[in-house]
Amino acid sequence: MLSKLRVKGFKSLEDVELTFPRLTVLFGPNASGKSNLLESILTLSRLGTSRTLSEALSEPLRGYPIEMFNFPSDGLAGLLRGDEARFRLESDASCGE
Repeated sequence: MLSKLRVKGFKSLEDVELTFPRLTVLFGPNASGKSNLLESILTLSRLGTSRTLSEALSEPLRGYPIEMFNFPSDGLAGLLRGDEARFRLESDASCGE
């Protein structure tokens, strides 16, 4: 069971930390990051279970792999000008219960 998640630089999620109770309900206005939060959980799962990074970041994730990174204020051009692009997913999880 996923109990805690920290997401940095993934899509629209600049720096988010959440603690999950046994039942979690996501709600909010359109374009507030709900789908990106769910995709961060899917990505975390796939990074742990896929054979390659390419396989982990492939469909059914929305968009191209470059779109997984949080864009700087000058958009895609700024991201491409940089020396590197990073996102970070950290979690606390347990098996059972």
